[in-house]
Amino acid sequence: MTLVVGLRGADGVVLASDSQATYGELKQSENKLFKMAYGVIWGSAGPFSATQDLYTALEDAELSSNPRREEAKAEIQAAMRSTIARLPDEDGVKPAFEALFAWYDAGEKRHYLLRGLRNGHVEFDRTYGAIGSGENLGRFGFTRSEFLQLQTLPLETTRLITYMVAEEAVKASSKAVDLPIQLALVSRGEARVLRDDEVEGTSNAVGFYRERQRELLSGGRQASGDGERGIRPRPA
Repeated sequence: MTLVVGLRGADGVVLASDSQATYGELKQSENKLFKMAYGVIWGSAGPFSATQDLYTALEDAELSSNPRREEAKAEIQAAMRSTIARLPDEDGVKPAFEALFAWYDAGEKRHYLLRGLRNGHVEFDRTYGAIGSGENLGRFGFTRSEFLQLQTLPLETTRLITYMVAEEAVKASSKAVDLPIQLALVSRGEARVLRDDEVEGTSNAVGFYRERQRELLSGGRQASGDGERGIRPRPA
C-alpha cells in the first residue's frame, strides 16, 4: 500500500508520499513519486505492476511541456483506463488502484491537482487530495489546517504543511506505510522530485514549527520539576 497526499497553494502544488514498498514478506524503501518530461508529477497507490504500467502509458502521452488543462486530463484519463484494464481480476474484482497528479498549465498560468479514481475516471481536487492507505487521515490533516487558507500559501509553506500532513498520517496508520516522507513539487516553470537533502531540510523545518507550537501551548514555559506544563494564564 501507499499513501500519497497533495496540496495546491498559491504558487504551486506539492505531493508527499510514504516510502515503504512491500513484496510479500519483504519490505524496503522505494521511490514512489515521479516526474514526466512534460512537467506532470504524480504518485499512485496500488499494485506495483500497475504503477509500472501507468508510468509507461504516461511516457507515451503526447503532451507539450506544462500542458493545457483539458489535454493533460484526457491523456491522464486514457493512461489510467489502460492501466486499470490490465489489472488481473480476482474472483471478478480488480485490486484497488488510484493516482494523484499535478502540473502547471502554461497557457492558463494555473496549477492543477487531479485524482485518478479506481474506476479509471479522473476528477480535479480544488485545494488538496489524498489516496491510498491513510487517505482519510490525510484529508483530515488538511481539513484541520484550512484556517490557514491553504490556497493562499506560498510554495515553501505549502511544502511544509504537505510534509507534516503526510508524516502524521503515516505515523497514525496501522497499514503498510512507513517513513521517510518523499516530496515532489510543481511550480511555474519547474517540476521535480526533491532530493533527500531537500526533504531533510523540510523535515527540520517541521520539527522547528512543532517545537514553537509546544512553546505557545505551554505559555512560553519549559516543563519544570514540579510538573507545571500545558496551557496556563499568565499572571496580570
